[in-house]
Amino acid sequence: MRNSCINRRLPNGRLDSWNFKVDGRARCITPSGDIVLNDDDLMLQALLDGQGLAQMPAYQVCDALRAGELVACLGQFAPDDRGHYLCYLSRRQLPKRIRAFIDFITTQVRAMHQDCAPQMASTTECATVGAPREEPVATAA
Repeated sequence: MRNSCINRRLPNGRLDSWNFKVDGRARCITPSGDIVLNDDDLMLQALLDGQGLAQMPAYQVCDALRAGELVACLGQFAPDDRGHYLCYLSRRQLPKRIRAFIDFITTQVRAMHQDCAPQMASTTECATVGAPREEPVATAA
């Protein structure tokens, strides 16, 4: 029995690539999988239901990792932070409330990521991808 990959469909219709860092170089793959979702909450639920492997941001799976509901894997291949993006019309006349929102969100996301770092440091190698697993597995970016 093989673990299936759970893929994310982007708003443009394409599948999201999985990002890794191998020998210091960024690598992207789009694994084949039976499950394709466009909602992160549904992806997390599919992981918790043992439906396969998925690559999700660390802060989105941190609570499940901490509770032992998921097992992180492939941490040695975790990519550099790709960041999060907020889109707005212009920087020249950016209202103070928008700047404050951007600063707040940036701080919060970084804090969530750092809070999850201990769970990501104790990852397994997923050497059993071809064999049945007792617990759900997530790769976290």
